[in-house]
Amino acid sequence: MLHISDWESRLVPKGPRPKSLADRFWPKIQKGGPDECWIWTGGVGNHGYGSISIGSRIEGSTRTKILVHRLAYELLIGPIPDGLVLDHLCKVPRCVNPKHLDPVTQRENFARGNNNMYKTHCPQGHPYDETNTRLKKGRWGFQRICKKCEYTYQRRYDATHPGVPSARNKARLEKRRAENP
Repeated sequence: MLHISDWESRLVPKGPRPKSLADRFWPKIQKGGPDECWIWTGGVGNHGYGSISIGSRIEGSTRTKILVHRLAYELLIGPIPDGLVLDHLCKVPRCVNPKHLDPVTQRENFARGNNNMYKTHCPQGHPYDETNTRLKKGRWGFQRICKKCEYTYQRRYDATHPGVPSARNKARLEKRRAENP
């Protein structure tokens, strides 16, 4: 994995010397106290994380965007250890304060995030255990489904949609039709 300092060394200027990455970075920080968030005021990507461009087609290199919280960490602390990502302890994606950034594994970062991985009960209070839980493959991986809530939902759906066979009942209907032609 290339570190940010490696990218800066690849830049070969042709003409007036461009500003260094640090000189472009610091003016775009709204810096609070040492324990407060330092907010990035520059460009922001799809997920709310700040980004800055490096490289230039004019200079003969590829233009790439890097995440500014990673840049701040590397400028002030040092390289991010290989295999680790930075977790925002403050949960503010635009924050670049290195005191708020903790290098952790991707799994730990995911577990610390706003997810249901460590919840023991569904929103209705039913336990997530082997008998009451099934896994459903979703867009972002597997999610746990409470069987009691699913059953309640299915009964309510069947009661309000009498002519529409539910997915659960389709198999039963097809079996009955096959048995009684």
